[in-house]
Amino acid sequence: DEEDELDQERQKRATAEDIVQRSKSQLTASEQEKAAELNSVQEALTVLGAQCEDLKLQLDVAVEERDFLRQSVEQAQVREDQMIQEAEEAHKKEVDLSGELAVARETEANLLAALTALKAQSEQEDRKKRDR
Repeated sequence: DEEDELDQERQKRATAEDIVQRSKSQLTASEQEKAAELNSVQEALTVLGAQCEDLKLQLDVAVEERDFLRQSVEQAQVREDQMIQEAEEAHKKEVDLSGELAVARETEANLLAALTALKAQSEQEDRKKRDR
């Protein structure tokens, strides 16, 4: 009886040890799977990190291009404003010169009228002298 009990105890222990060994094997396999997953995630993070760096460089280039274009637009606007101001000044000069030209033509017409009147008066005086 005692031997049967001892045998049963040994079998229970062996079964328990076998269960513990299988559990350790399963844990080891599970740990290896988790380590493989972790490595895979780390590799993916490394790839994403490199992609982020590349995108950051592209963004920096795009920002520089945007700043250059903004500066070019501002310079073009300044030049446009200058050209508008020059055109307005030229128009003002044109208006002023048109006014001066109108005054000069009026003066010319007045002088021609005066000259014609003087000529007529001179001819009248000449006739009077001849008539005498």
